[in-house]
Amino acid sequence: MWIESPSMNPRNQFRFPWVDASILLAMLFIGWAAFRLAKLEPQISGDRQLSRELPDIFNECRDLFKDSIAKPERARREFDLVWQEAAMLKADYLRIADRLQSDLPELDIALRDPSARKDRGDRQERMRELKSWIEKQMDRVSLEQLDVRSEQWMERTAGAQVSSTNGPTVMTADLGTLLKEIDRSYETYLADFREVTNNTGKPLVEAFVTQRLDGARKSFAQLSHLADQARQQSKAIELFLDSQTGSDAVARTRRQQEVIQAFLDARSPADFTRRIGNPRLAGAASTSASALKLPSLQPVRSGLLAALAGLGIFLILDVYWRMVVMPLRIKLVQRETIIAHQEKLANFEQLAAGLAHEIRNPLTAINARLFTIQRQVPEGTPEHNDAIVIRNEIGRVNQILKDFIQLTRPAPPNLVHMTAEPLLKEMSDLMAPQLQLQAVRLAIQSQGQVRFDGDAQQLKQVLINLIQNAAQSIGRDGLITLRARNGSGVLKGTQTKVAIIEVEDNGPGIRPEVQGRLFDPFFSTRKGGTGLGLPISARIIDRHGGRLDFETHAGQGTVFRIMLPAYEEE
Repeated sequence: MWIESPSMNPRNQFRFPWVDASILLAMLFIGWAAFRLAKLEPQISGDRQLSRELPDIFNECRDLFKDSIAKPERARREFDLVWQEAAMLKADYLRIADRLQSDLPELDIALRDPSARKDRGDRQERMRELKSWIEKQMDRVSLEQLDVRSEQWMERTAGAQVSSTNGPTVMTADLGTLLKEIDRSYETYLADFREVTNNTGKPLVEAFVTQRLDGARKSFAQLSHLADQARQQSKAIELFLDSQTGSDAVARTRRQQEVIQAFLDARSPADFTRRIGNPRLAGAASTSASALKLPSLQPVRSGLLAALAGLGIFLILDVYWRMVVMPLRIKLVQRETIIAHQEKLANFEQLAAGLAHEIRNPLTAINARLFTIQRQVPEGTPEHNDAIVIRNEIGRVNQILKDFIQLTRPAPPNLVHMTAEPLLKEMSDLMAPQLQLQAVRLAIQSQGQVRFDGDAQQLKQVLINLIQNAAQSIGRDGLITLRARNGSGVLKGTQTKVAIIEVEDNGPGIRPEVQGRLFDPFFSTRKGGTGLGLPISARIIDRHGGRLDFETHAGQGTVFRIMLPAYEEE
């Protein structure tokens, strides 16, 4: 016989796993925190790298703007004067080259064409104009000290080592020296040209004319060379100015403009730092960024991951304990309890059989002798009434013996397929009139077709006993509910589908000190009770392969629950 107590109720053993849910929530929170740290760590590393670059950027900006901010007007003017002077010298060299190259073709024609030599009017005037122009340029250069400035620029270009497609280009002659050589060569050309013009056609001077003509040609070639040299000096200045766009000064100016533009475009100090980041530090930053780890976040993340792993292991162990170990322990306890009950019942059955036999034999003899005496005593006399009382008590003792024998050796149930609703309806028709005397109502609640295999007579005996106990618990003015439903439960240590029949009352409930002895034989809280009703009912349900348990709450009533294997069609 198996009797289910509240402490062994599956509802108490398999409640919602709050511990597992709490551990799972903690794991989710720790996992989220570790994920956020993994996301934030590169950003914080980048911010730390930027903070390390800030001193270098600050020093660079300070050096970059130190001179220009201290004397901005002076720096601007010096820069403008340098470019103005270079442009002026370049224009002077170009002016000399253009003037010479514009007059050289006519001078060449004068040397090549004898007839042109005799036309001395306009040609001589243009030659004098060129001579006068050269002298004026020499005076202007000397007066404005352009010769000295050009010498300074020769030193600058020589130090810069500017290269063109034809090789290094440097200034080779200052304005003063160049104009002197032009004046000297042109003076020689004019002297030779006059001699050639004056002696052409005269006798005995042909060799002299040829000699002076060769001298004039050499002077012409020298003038052409000097014109090219003047243009080359202009080109050298131009290349030097172009090269200065990549010089330190120009680079400094460009860097200042970049810093100012980055400051205007930046949305935050960190953004400004990223925009103005020193390119010279880029290589070092790229190599150190991967190795940069925050000493405070790495241990925290490792600790979180370790805690996550520990909680995961604990959760696995807890689930294993709940899903595997606890059911096994419950089955073991149930089996040990069943074995203990079976051992007790085996001894109890032997004792009960012998005791019942020994008691029934004297009762039979007493009852026979009483019947003889009762026939000899007239009716209505006190002796006859005493005989009736004795006979009734003997019958009561005999009924107790029958119940006792039924508890120890119950008849096997005759199982047939049946449904709960007709059984409950029959019990309501049988018990309702009796309960009305106590002002106790009997209600039926059936949820669908609840089918099972059972012995109708034995189940009626169980229900009658449970309904009578419920009515006695209520006393007067109460409600007893008969309920049938399908569900699942543990029978013989196995979770299975069951048919559930409940007898619920709204009485005061069962006192805690009584609950542990409720199914003990001969224990009763009712005056005159034998204490065999619940043990017999539990034994009958056990022989059906089911379980009888109860659930009670002080002041709210009690529910006795019959769980039988549900009927399943093959």
